[in-house]
Amino acid sequence: MKVLIVALKTELDNVREIHRLESASQEELIKELRLKLEEAEKKSTQDQDEKTAQVIESLQSELIEKQQALEEAQRNEHADQQFRERSVNLEHQIAELVQHSFLKI
Repeated sequence: MKVLIVALKTELDNVREIHRLESASQEELIKELRLKLEEAEKKSTQDQDEKTAQVIESLQSELIEKQQALEEAQRNEHADQQFRERSVNLEHQIAELVQHSFLKI
């Protein structure tokens, strides 16, 4: 009977050791999976940051182009306004000259 008890104790110890090793192995797997998940999240965040930076850079470039186009349009508008003012002024001068010419005749 004593031999049977020793054998059962040994078997129990062996089963405990197997479960302990399996548990440790599972804990190690879980730890590795958590690390991989963290790395994937970091990479995803970095990729998102890079994509966001690219979008921001693209939008900034587009904004600069639009601002330059607006400035050019404003310069053209100002030049056009000056041209119109000169045209009106010349038309008035021509009208005065024509009136003086008719008055002298």
